[in-house]
Order: sequence, then C-alpha cells, then structure tokens
Amino acid sequence: MARDFWSGAVVRLTADGTGRAAGRFQGGASYMPMRSHRAAEPLPVDQASHRVTGARVDPRDLLTTGFALYAGTRLPNVRMWHATRGGGGAEVWLRDPDGCAASAATGEAAHEYGVRNLWQEVERVHEEYVALGSPDARDFGLTVTARGQQVWLHHPERIIEAAPVRESAV
Repeated sequence: MARDFWSGAVVRLTADGTGRAAGRFQGGASYMPMRSHRAAEPLPVDQASHRVTGARVDPRDLLTTGFALYAGTRLPNVRMWHATRGGGGAEVWLRDPDGCAASAATGEAAHEYGVRNLWQEVERVHEEYVALGSPDARDFGLTVTARGQQVWLHHPERIIEAAPVRESAV
C-alpha cells in the first residue's frame, strides 16, 4: 500500500467472501507508484507567506512506520519527505496539494508556508500518536470494501478518521 505521507507499507488482507477484506499491516516497504497512480503536482508553495515557528518534535520522531500510518490517515493528501543529516539528525519536508508546506530539521526551528500551519498540525498528530502509546505498524490494520478503505488501530471498530484542517491567520 502506497500513501502520500510515506513510501509504503505491507498489509496482509484476508477476504471474507462478502466483498470485504481486512488485515494487519506487517511493516514498511518502499514503493514507487506508477506515473498513472501518482498524485497530481501540488500548487506552487507561497514563499511570501513564510513564517518561522518553534519545533517541539524532533523530525527523527516522525520517521517510524507506525507514525506514518497514523499521520497518513489523520492528514490525508499531505506528503512527507525526509533526509538524514550529519550527526544523526534528520530533516523533513511536508506539502499539501494547495501549496502549503513546512520543513524542520533536528535542533532547528520549523518553517511554514501557506494558509495551513502544517508543521503545527503534524506536531498535534504526533502528540495524539504518543498519547496512544506510539503504536507499532503491526498494531494498525486495514479494511477494504467496494466503498473504500479504512485504517484502524488494534481492531476494525477503532477506525482512524482524518483530522480537521486548520488554517493560520496569515
């Protein structure tokens, strides 16, 4: 399964014969979607709206498959890329289709662009994730039906919903 927030994950689904399949994620995997399956290019980032904000979360803490599964569901259509930096640090970049973006590096402030406080949204979702006990990828599951798919935590009745989008006062 490939998503915007991370490069992908492996899920083992079992069909029940009624048009429904469900199963648990087994861990991460790196997938490159075919061109026809890739998301459209996002709008250009509004550089004029740049603002600096404190970074309470170290970007390294965002780089687990468990967090990627949770955040990818809570923040649909948000893409995340990362790179390792010297000294064991990390840098992440976030972007949505409407031209909002954010970046942060270990030990540095975060930078946000556009009408969304994208870095603050990621920090809020990370706080939720930690409050849930920082679940591992295998704690998450997926249910697929003809109507769509749902990511869940621990059991299929505990569906993870998208977070509301919050705009800044830019």
